[in-house]
Amino acid sequence: MEKIPHVHILGPGAIGLLWAAKLSKVTSVSVIPRTPTKTMSFLPILFEDQTGVQNLSIPIAELNSNEPFNTLLVTTKSYDTQSALESVRDQINENTRIVLFQNGMGSQQKTEARFPGHRIYCASTTEGANRPGKNHIVHAAQGETWVGHLNAPNLVPDNSLISLFNHAGLASHWSSVIAEKLWWKLCINCGINPFTVLLNCSNGEILDQDLFLSLINPLCAELAVLMSQNGIKTNADQIKTKIIAIARSTAQNKSSMLQDARAKRRTEIDFINGFVVDWAKHQGFKMPTNEYLTQRVRQLN
Repeated sequence: MEKIPHVHILGPGAIGLLWAAKLSKVTSVSVIPRTPTKTMSFLPILFEDQTGVQNLSIPIAELNSNEPFNTLLVTTKSYDTQSALESVRDQINENTRIVLFQNGMGSQQKTEARFPGHRIYCASTTEGANRPGKNHIVHAAQGETWVGHLNAPNLVPDNSLISLFNHAGLASHWSSVIAEKLWWKLCINCGINPFTVLLNCSNGEILDQDLFLSLINPLCAELAVLMSQNGIKTNADQIKTKIIAIARSTAQNKSSMLQDARAKRRTEIDFINGFVVDWAKHQGFKMPTNEYLTQRVRQLN
């Protein structure tokens, strides 16, 4: 495996701290907090997985514009991505690998527009991470991660990055169809996340609730239009089947949107169902079910 000099993680939330904890065992890692601190040089993490509980200390990055980043994992919330990247703009050059882990859609395209000609990858992961305390991270569910170029699928795979993730115990693959995976993940998030917030429950508990049962069919019909218009062959029944299957397989999980809502933080609804609504408006039609869910979640915020 090609040695990677250093990995910086921008946005140490649940997923960011999960990657920091796992990668710290195989390479040098540092985190870049949303709010810089001058009083701490290490971030203490209580990391919990199926093997037990560990106390880890992850270095906090010392930002120096004379040393460009080698590999930058961006694990911020979708609405914070652009401002977070701008805060470290001086340490990003065309050789920096920028790996975007954002939920939903919209922030990835903005990043590519902001950094033309840069090495920008998108990641889609099913790894589950909960954050019961500020620096307490629970690896709730082992999953898989796919990485690829959003708009240049035929470029050479970055095998060294995939090897690094796998070496750290994060099952990962290079994907030449990452855009399709992101569209599918958007559909799944649209069909699970807002319901967990409005019903204040885990993923599996939405399935027998009247709100979900009354809206899932029209929601999937709208999502089928979205997928078709973006070149992905599927239909409403297939989308519904996948949403239900994933809600069942992650039945005990609490969606990131629910965790944000319970913590009184801003949710990513504008980049999930809200993105679908905005996309449809630009195409000249409406997505009333997505709009209803978006407005309901916004009202709770």
